[in-house]
Amino acid sequence: MRKLSNKAIITNSLGTVFGLIVVVVIVAAGFIGGLADVDASVGITDVSKFSDWLTGAGLLLITVSIGYSVVWVKLFGYEIADNEVKIERGVIAKSYDSIPFSRIQNVGIERSLLQRVLGISTVDIQTAGASRVGRAEGSIPGIDKEIAETVREKTMQKARLEKQESGV
Repeated sequence: MRKLSNKAIITNSLGTVFGLIVVVVIVAAGFIGGLADVDASVGITDVSKFSDWLTGAGLLLITVSIGYSVVWVKLFGYEIADNEVKIERGVIAKSYDSIPFSRIQNVGIERSLLQRVLGISTVDIQTAGASRVGRAEGSIPGIDKEIAETVREKTMQKARLEKQESGV
């Protein structure tokens, strides 16, 4: 199975890290504001101890999040087999998807601003009767731009050939 680009670690972890920072700031502001409202005699040292604890907890969460993203990207795999596209993903709960070429309707490529800067893409495979409404049946995030183009062309070519052979 082919693997994702290491650059996918950046795009995969950035949103999670940003979200964790927002949560830590909101919790800190709420807790510190609550301390001041409940007891006006709370000293600066109590608040600074809490902020030290919160900073440490936040850094630990961010480190774990980035570590999880690294493992997730390293374990993600995809393959364009003879009759199907295989996608394997997950760290704790593994998912194995096989998308037959006969069901593939379209293969799209998406590139966010960050992905364009990094030179990577997401390949979305849309099928007839997709089980997830509004989303691609299969998604391969974080592969190099040139490889994404090759994956799209190869997949669409095999899908067209499969349909011709089956008379659809």
